[in-house]
Amino acid sequence: MSSVFGSYSDTPISDNEIFLHRILLRPNCFVPNLISGEHEIKDAALIFDEDGMSVHSDMIREELGVPRSDLVNWDERTVIEFPASAADAEGLGQIVRDFDADDPLMGDAHGLVQGTAGPKRPAREHRKAIRKSIVRRSNVIGEDPNLNGTARAK
Repeated sequence: MSSVFGSYSDTPISDNEIFLHRILLRPNCFVPNLISGEHEIKDAALIFDEDGMSVHSDMIREELGVPRSDLVNWDERTVIEFPASAADAEGLGQIVRDFDADDPLMGDAHGLVQGTAGPKRPAREHRKAIRKSIVRRSNVIGEDPNLNGTARAK
């Protein structure tokens, strides 16, 4: 599959576009829900670096023909899905498309959750609000439910 740099860079992001974020399967990333018995994501699992938090568009993943089963090594990681509007956190965050030349499989689908008030990496209190908003509206995908799975974020 060949990738054209920036082929999706001008594609607008709607509030209900689904994004995916890869998470290591570590105890400090999850908490058991005592009612449902399922694991829920902890805020601390959503890590921002200097550019923001890396995500991938599920819509573009589908257009690229990449099955969800190829997103991660499912024995070491899991994936959460959430709508773009979850990153807004009352105007504190946003998702921007960001082609990743180092990822030949999903580089066109790459994006970053960033702050809206200046620096790419939001201030600490803004990161906290953005994380909480994403966690509240995300679903954990423990394993690939079907190879070209349909997004089902809250």
